[in-house]
Amino acid sequence: MYKKVMRSALCISLMATSAFATMATADVVQDFTQVHYFGNEVETQYITDALAPYGLSRWNNASPLGTPVTVYYAFAGDTLGYISPNDVQRSFHQYEKDVIVEILNDVMSFTNITLIETTDISITNFVFRISPTVGNGASLPPQTPDDTGYKAVSLSDVDNLPYLNPDRENNYVRYKHYDVDYKHDVSRSKWFISHEIGHVLGLFHPFNVIGGNSAPFPLDEEDNHQFNTVMSYQSGNLSSEGYSASNFRIYDIIALQSLYGVNTDNKLENTLYEYDDNYDFHQVIADTGGEDTISVENSARDNVIDLRGGKFSSIAPNFVSWYTDCYDGSYEGDFTTNPDGTCTEDTPTGGHEHLNRSHNSLSIDINTVIENATGGTGDDTLVANSVANDINGGDGTDTVMFAGAKSDYTIDFINAYTVVVTSVADTDDEDTLTNVEFLSFVTDFSDLSTAEVVNLNQAPVVTLAETITVRETLQTTITATAVDAENDALTYTWTQLDGTDVTLTNADTLSVTLTAPSVDAQETITLQLEVTDGVNTVTSSISVVVIPNTVPVITDVTADQTVDERTAVTLTVTATDADNDALTYRWTVDGATVTLTGDNSDTVTFTAPSVTGTTTLTVTVFVSDGIDEVSETRTITVNNIDTTPDPAVTPSKKESSGGSFGYLILLIAGLRLFRK
Repeated sequence: MYKKVMRSALCISLMATSAFATMATADVVQDFTQVHYFGNEVETQYITDALAPYGLSRWNNASPLGTPVTVYYAFAGDTLGYISPNDVQRSFHQYEKDVIVEILNDVMSFTNITLIETTDISITNFVFRISPTVGNGASLPPQTPDDTGYKAVSLSDVDNLPYLNPDRENNYVRYKHYDVDYKHDVSRSKWFISHEIGHVLGLFHPFNVIGGNSAPFPLDEEDNHQFNTVMSYQSGNLSSEGYSASNFRIYDIIALQSLYGVNTDNKLENTLYEYDDNYDFHQVIADTGGEDTISVENSARDNVIDLRGGKFSSIAPNFVSWYTDCYDGSYEGDFTTNPDGTCTEDTPTGGHEHLNRSHNSLSIDINTVIENATGGTGDDTLVANSVANDINGGDGTDTVMFAGAKSDYTIDFINAYTVVVTSVADTDDEDTLTNVEFLSFVTDFSDLSTAEVVNLNQAPVVTLAETITVRETLQTTITATAVDAENDALTYTWTQLDGTDVTLTNADTLSVTLTAPSVDAQETITLQLEVTDGVNTVTSSISVVVIPNTVPVITDVTADQTVDERTAVTLTVTATDADNDALTYRWTVDGATVTLTGDNSDTVTFTAPSVTGTTTLTVTVFVSDGIDEVSETRTITVNNIDTTPDPAVTPSKKESSGGSFGYLILLIAGLRLFRK
């Protein structure tokens, strides 16, 4: 029995991690990790022929294709025993079994095959064993009822199972130079396991292997990659970080359902498939019931949600950079390419986007109908299918695509936010769209440049005067209004198109302020306001006519006056302004210091100063309109009115003589007394 089992495994070929195998097909040209692929229509017979040729190797070979079947599997180890002397003498770790069972449960979710674990070797159909060598392998199912005995799935304990250890997530160790990170490594191991389980369930390689198996109906080169099937060795990208399919893909589901039938009881309830910018492994949705929704409401990236069965969606894609392809085997860390082509080991700097940042990261099984889609805050693309869809674009500038020409549909606007698009051929295919800015009708998804695009967003409505007039040097504020039917946030930009340069203040608001330049003759300056809602941009212009100022005219000033000193003087000015500007006045007096009353009005009063002789005062009045100032001068002659001098006082002679003699007698008398 050992020989039979191992011979059957080797006929499939062991899959080495480092080389993956040498194929006759050329490298895939398109990089699915960086560019979204809308894809062609899926041909089920073409896929079934490639992956399950003739439908001969299957566990229900005694019954017609598609017949439900129950298959028993077991794990080699201390409980069951070992099926080969070369088996690694240990039982599977629980985390290893968990991954294997997860993949088997996935198969049961979309087919009518029932997979049951057993420890009874007598009823076992296939056994998982741990291989001590590099590479994995598996047997095909029996082709006839006479082909008895259990088959084997060999999983390597060198380059497969060790990567499933969850301790590596926080204590990462790079075992091989092609290891990338924990999640990427796990996905690669899941691909190995899925690939071998595919074999043991009846799937073939869809390509010719040089020196190995020949596929009777190989896939075309552009279809032979892991975005379509786990049975391919092609990663589907051109980077050194090879994409690894972590579960069965669209083509695999089609082939396995052809062998074992479709599980029509899978997820009959309404299911909300929610994804955000932390979206991890690539997935396939297989869901046969309920009203279902794919939502990226909490994603800020530009997503693609394609509701059509058999197509790809790109969830949270954001390609940044990949590790270099120059690795020469001498480094265990990250590395870069030097100008001379050699490699230098680096310290990781972050920013690398791995498996969970790829495009085409979500697929929908061809028998699955997802009715609704909800976009996020990015600029999303949502593709309708052929049933009634409820599609909400969310924030951002969003586009909904329809297969066919615009003439194949009717478009009805319900309100500023809602539009209904109905298929002319099938009126039940009525799609209700909200918060969507563009419709795109596509007859050829391989050439989107031919699509007919309809702009649903209503442009902002801007109201702005055509012309305003402002006099030179004056400041003016121009105000516009803008209304958006969808209440989108608007941005504003004022620019000057021509004329003498001016400074625009608050040029990012609806009200812009400027100061008119000085001009000798009338001049026109053109300003433009640009208003955008993020989709549509509207412009409106205004002509600012700058005119020279008309100076005020003094029509009358009180005439020259002659006044006596210390008398009141009053002068009045009369002035007009052709521009009806408010006029201001100021008076000055030269020739003497006086106190002015009303020197900032049209009438000034002061008291003529005291003078010793005739004095001339010059009175000047200035009249301003705020721009220009004019003046006139008047003369005030102030007379000295005190012309007679003060009379001199002369004392009488008698009073003067008598007085002197009396004083003399008193003096002589005093002297005599003193002598005695």
